[in-house]
Amino acid sequence: NNNNNVQKRYNTTTTAHRMFSAAPTAQSIDIFPSIVIGPNGAITPQGPFAEAQAQYLDPDPDAVQRLSQSLIESNVGVVAHYYMDVELQGILSTVQRSSPQLQNKVGIADSLKMGDMAVQMCQDNNDNNNNTP
Repeated sequence: NNNNNVQKRYNTTTTAHRMFSAAPTAQSIDIFPSIVIGPNGAITPQGPFAEAQAQYLDPDPDAVQRLSQSLIESNVGVVAHYYMDVELQGILSTVQRSSPQLQNKVGIADSLKMGDMAVQMCQDNNDNNNNTP
């Protein structure tokens, strides 16, 4: 009985291997899509997908300014998921880097880290409000 099970698994694996190893390669990739950051900070996108992503590494300064000002005036934070649009990620990353007041009030993360960041933002806000005379 054990030998029959082993033989069945072997036949299934062998058949699957033959099917997939015989499949023709339908496409080739000349350049792996990536964004190369050089030693001097120069950004070089490789391939069309990377070029589309790289355009948001330097977002519209007006959008960054408007969002920064709005977050400061409203005293709120923003946490976005990694799956969010690359344009939003570019703006949020620039807001975070360019405004010291918002460094701990803006974040991009996965679901678990998003929750941690939101809790930390609330704790920081409560601490700041309790320390104000």
